[in-house]
Amino acid sequence: MLHLWERNIVNERAFENVGIDLGTTYSSLAFMDDNLIPRIVLNESGQAVIPSVVFFDDEEIIVGESTLE
Repeated sequence: MLHLWERNIVNERAFENVGIDLGTTYSSLAFMDDNLIPRIVLNESGQAVIPSVVFFDDEEIIVGESTLE
């Protein structure tokens, strides 16, 4: 089991931690802030889960909610 609240120090500096839940339908992302508090990344709509969908062509790459429109 990974304990996210445990501080890992290398050369007096904390590791930067990112957690990704990559699901087949929805995904989410979290990180530890400077005070070692877990923070969940929200999308532009304020949602914590993002559709696991990617659209790309020769001009652009779109991920998440926008691809469903």
